Amino acid sequence: MDTNIDFIVAYANITIAYVAFMAIIATLCNSFGERLSDLQYLLVRFFVEVGLIHLMQSLIIIALFYVLENKSLVWAIGTYCALLTVAGYLPYYIARRIRIRATIPAGSKFVICGYAIIICLLTITALEIWWAPSLLTVSLYFLWVTLGNFLVFIIFLGSFLQLGDTTSESVDQHDKRENLDSEEPNGRAQTLKEMLTPQQPNSDADYRPLFSLTQQSLQRSGLPDIN
Repeated sequence: MDTNIDFIVAYANITIAYVAFMAIIATLCNSFGERLSDLQYLLVRFFVEVGLIHLMQSLIIIALFYVLENKSLVWAIGTYCALLTVAGYLPYYIARRIRIRATIPAGSKFVICGYAIIICLLTITALEIWWAPSLLTVSLYFLWVTLGNFLVFIIFLGSFLQLGDTTSESVDQHDKRENLDSEEPNGRAQTLKEMLTPQQPNSDADYRPLFSLTQQSLQRSGLPDIN
């Protein structure tokens, strides 16, 4: 007979921690004016919703464990709750992901396939075809949920890093445009200054056309030559 549920208690504590952590991340992003993308918002909701649902499941199992004498009934109820949760939430999550037209990376596909396998195993466990519900089957289920959340969290961090790279490139392009805009007025001012500045003659040869015109004008007017 199973008399130790320390793993379920530890799982409940871990679930509380990462749900609070994700809530803090979302709050800080909103506080600093950083808008989450549709994919990031979906992943945050996944963490919070899945965490709270499984936290409630673990608390129900812990409460029933200390209330019911028949421990097999406790694991059966826990198996039914897990089966209903996964079978109901997984299609809902996939539909939301399709709605925002978000790409599904390899890690997310692996997690989704893992949950599909879990549905089959939970069905076999609930029907007691090959084995009966027990602390081991419930613990393995919670262990997979933790592993799936870990993989999704890695994808979540990767989306932040990609967003940071895109932001850096945008900032660099903005700085280049500002530099070009600041250099263009200087170039125009330099050209205008050159146009307005009179050209200084370099030698006596530059005065010869002026002397020639002046001499011709004096000859026409009948005045003596200046030479």
